[in-house]
Amino acid sequence: MFRRFAFASVVCASVLLASSCGGGGSSTTTGASDDVDRNASLSMGWILPPPMMDPHATPSIVGAFPYLSLTYDRLVRVDNSSGTAQFVPMLAESWSYSGDGRTLTFALRQDATFHDGTPVNAEAVRWSLERARALPKSTVASELTSIVDVQAPDANTVVLTLNRPAADLIYRLSTLAGAIVNPAAANADLSMTEAGSGPYVLDELKVGDRATFTSFDGYWDDAAQNMASIEVVGMVDDQARLNALRSGQVDAALTKVTQSADVEQL
Repeated sequence: MFRRFAFASVVCASVLLASSCGGGGSSTTTGASDDVDRNASLSMGWILPPPMMDPHATPSIVGAFPYLSLTYDRLVRVDNSSGTAQFVPMLAESWSYSGDGRTLTFALRQDATFHDGTPVNAEAVRWSLERARALPKSTVASELTSIVDVQAPDANTVVLTLNRPAADLIYRLSTLAGAIVNPAAANADLSMTEAGSGPYVLDELKVGDRATFTSFDGYWDDAAQNMASIEVVGMVDDQARLNALRSGQVDAALTKVTQSADVEQL
């Protein structure tokens, strides 16, 4: 039996991989049901091969999203499950702008941990956002130029001071520009490993080919882990992805509008 998935956007692809991009209650989790086999695995054919794993230094935050969003949570995420995109909590339980729009305050959830077991607290978020802004090889700094300062006044509160009213910043923080990295990895090379808090842990990386992930036992939302393992296979050639889907080499694949006639034959 062949399965065909259509994606409204590149970002939506990871909805299939990590149940609404990881996180969120069961009411916003795609595919959650009583008969979910949480011991199952999923193989996904994606349009680009896996990049280096540092979310703040990836060449494309869009192309890398289906890989890195599995291992890195953000403060907020985009939920498309209702048919209308909206921002919903992830590591942040809530957020608010000041009256002039130049201060953005996040209240963090208190049950999230990094994969090494350390808590995801305000200081960790502050450090990670500063890393994204200042890392010498950062490819996401341009997404965060509205941020002037990041403060952690207490363990569960993060305050961003902005140089303008920046309603667009919430979206930017939902991308890999807002991926929260464990400060314990301050001196680590994250090109071939990860230091996140997402629903899945990187198991194996074959740069230019594929990446495999296993579910993280300590994740705060088990509804975001509808399978035990995920493999994302990079296939640049459109026909190769379709052939892999047709032959059963992968369970799901991104197909393009120009392939709609071929896909219908499946």
